[in-house]
Amino acid sequence: MLRAAAMAACRGRLPGDGWAFFDARHDFPDAWELFRRSVHDHSRSRDLAIRLRRRLLPYLPGNPELRLTKFALMFETTEMEEERCWEADGCPCPEPQIAASCHVGFRQRGKDKEPRTFTCYATTQWPRLYTGEIDVELHAFHRGAEDCEVLFAFPAEFGDIVKVYLFCRYDTVTVCCAEVGRAPGTVKESRKSKLGTESFEPSSVARTPDTVRSLRA
Repeated sequence: MLRAAAMAACRGRLPGDGWAFFDARHDFPDAWELFRRSVHDHSRSRDLAIRLRRRLLPYLPGNPELRLTKFALMFETTEMEEERCWEADGCPCPEPQIAASCHVGFRQRGKDKEPRTFTCYATTQWPRLYTGEIDVELHAFHRGAEDCEVLFAFPAEFGDIVKVYLFCRYDTVTVCCAEVGRAPGTVKESRKSKLGTESFEPSSVARTPDTVRSLRA
């Protein structure tokens, strides 16, 4: 009874409103070091391989299964390897400008054969800070499946990337009462949490000087 009451109380009240924040350099030091060593390889995109574990996400009463449903990526560059030259109408000497957007690849190791791409954008106020988000369908974290590895592929022309931040949207997975008696592996999963389902807005974070200043600290 107490367990059921605790789960009912926490349902729809996820810590951090259902978002978990990670600093790649501090939370995934091994992956970050391998990523930084690849900065001199200009022939192909560079992969940041991150292994996510259930223990990295907040504790919830009853230890329900959790599923990651969205990633919001934020990264900072020092200087571009090549500045993009945008063609202006009728202008023989267009000004070289830093790219305002870029395409980042995403895939889950062992599941996705080809990477999906999503777009990260910079702002005039923070021209070297790029943010973007992608919806994902990763397996639920449960006993026997406590981790998964995801890869983000950054364009080679973006030069030295000095900071990477990852926001993970997570949700609880509940089992339909009619499915409880089924054999393991046949239970249908459904998302039940309704609170905090609004989309993450990385652009608003990028435009907030106090937030970016705290990230750069």
